[in-house]
Amino acid sequence: MKTSRAAIRYAKALLSYALEHQCEAQVAQDMSAIVTQLEQQKEIALFLDNAVVPAQNKQNAVKEIFCRRPQNHPSTRGFASPKQTN
Repeated sequence: MKTSRAAIRYAKALLSYALEHQCEAQVAQDMSAIVTQLEQQKEIALFLDNAVVPAQNKQNAVKEIFCRRPQNHPSTRGFASPKQTN
């Protein structure tokens, strides 16, 4: 997967939040687990990297795959599944 500027901004925001709330070790562990899962299950990475797949479908997949992991810190789950504002 390519690293976009937006992805870098989100990563910095998550790191800043984790440092502020003193949960950086747990969030780092969660991110490592997600990277490992993406490396082991290439079809997930291909799906998320596919420009033809609508963004909403990708967001739903991320919620299902990564946000429902009970072992993830609440900060990680919340960051990966932000609340929609209308």
